[in-house]
Amino acid sequence: DVVATKHLIVVATSGPRGWSELVNEDGSIFFQSQNIGRMMEIVLADANRIDPPADADSDRAKLQKDDVVVCITGGRTGAVAHVRGLDEPAYVNQHVCMLRPCEQALLGRFLAYALSSREGQEQLGAATYGLKQGLGLEQLRRHVLCLPSMREQVAIVAHLDKSVANFASLINETGVAITLLQERRAALISAAVTGKIDVRNFGDMISIA
Repeated sequence: DVVATKHLIVVATSGPRGWSELVNEDGSIFFQSQNIGRMMEIVLADANRIDPPADADSDRAKLQKDDVVVCITGGRTGAVAHVRGLDEPAYVNQHVCMLRPCEQALLGRFLAYALSSREGQEQLGAATYGLKQGLGLEQLRRHVLCLPSMREQVAIVAHLDKSVANFASLINETGVAITLLQERRAALISAAVTGKIDVRNFGDMISIA
């Protein structure tokens, strides 16, 4: 089935305005766009902290396991992450939309993959407005996706998780190799300019080769 997201979620909201004044060093996590990782993960190591008021706005903005978060303003508009778990309370700010799937119909991770896919990103790109990139909550609610059965969603998520993990491993290995080559390049240059290796005949060697 092709279904609008609004029929598959129980919550679509962003954080309240004005909470930046409540930021402090010892509060709960204040989830912002920079806490959305590049691989649909949440990155909380350097998250800001907030002491939210005990009211309905706080209840509405509080993240839960299996929620999906989408950046809705700025240069990272359309960035998506899936909340696989939280060790402490966290609240979204006004620049992040929180989507909470109906657990009987939709896996949060499947929704995150759908939004992150090429087709999903094209939809989000078409829905952005104004000179400053941005998405409205209603535009996310109207986002359409192909909805397989729950059993198929589980299988698709498992397949994608495995494939993405393999890609991440390759990316890490490549990064390590690049760092090592850069270090060796720097060491070679240093050895040449300090006279530790003799390069006076290097040009003749190249000509002969």
